Amino acid sequence: MAVNSLIKELISYFKAYAEGFHARNGTQIAEFYCTPRISMRADASMHCCKSRPETERFFQGVADTYYEEGLRRSETKNPEVVPVGGRSLLATMDWAFSRGDGTLLKQWRQS
Repeated sequence: MAVNSLIKELISYFKAYAEGFHARNGTQIAEFYCTPRISMRADASMHCCKSRPETERFFQGVADTYYEEGLRRSETKNPEVVPVGGRSLLATMDWAFSRGDGTLLKQWRQS
């Protein structure tokens, strides 16, 4: 698959992922993860979820926290895709979270 096609697919994938946070739906967000899983958060904390229900509860808490902080809109920019073999890729992009009034809540680059 060509890199431009991968980028289009990636943008669509992460748009659907972000919709779970906007809907504050931990179950919807968890669908994007395999279990067991490990996550390193921006505060350098590590979280291990051994089951789907643990993953759903974890992301429900994350979504609720983002909402309490003011998240109402998210945007991704500058996607980069590096194919890794025939069935994997490394995706990197900038994320921006905004409040309802459009002011920036937080931004970061993530792979």
